[in-house]
Formats: sequence, C-alpha cells, structure tokens
Amino acid sequence: MGVSLDAPGVAFADGQAEFEVGYPEATVRTSSHVRLDSDADTYRVTIELVADEDGQERFRKTWERTFPRELQ
Repeated sequence: MGVSLDAPGVAFADGQAEFEVGYPEATVRTSSHVRLDSDADTYRVTIELVADEDGQERFRKTWERTFPRELQ
C-alpha cells in the first residue's frame, strides 16, 4: 500500500494469494493478484488469475474495472 503525501486521493494497494490442492490424478494451483489504484476521481481495480494443473498453465484471465469515487 502507498499514499501520495501531496495528494491523499492518489493511492494504491496490492494483494496476492495462492492455493494448491493435490488429488491422486492431478495437482491444481491458482494464484491471483489484485491491484487497486485511486486518484481524486476514480478507483481502478485489476484482478489477474492463473490456474495450473501439474505445473502447466491451463487458464489465465484479467478483469479490470473503474468506479467513480462519488465525492469520497
């Protein structure tokens, strides 16, 4: 996380998580990264997800969305 000292509305936060489940026939793992950026007018959220099976990437997706701050 971080916030601008000159403009408190300008900030960011990063987060990530990983989960792994082992089955007799396969081991599956997901990892995600979330980024939130803000300025005086908007929040911008980016989520990246990757899913692996037995160490091979099987799926990757990115979502992005912007929300107005609405005088917050």
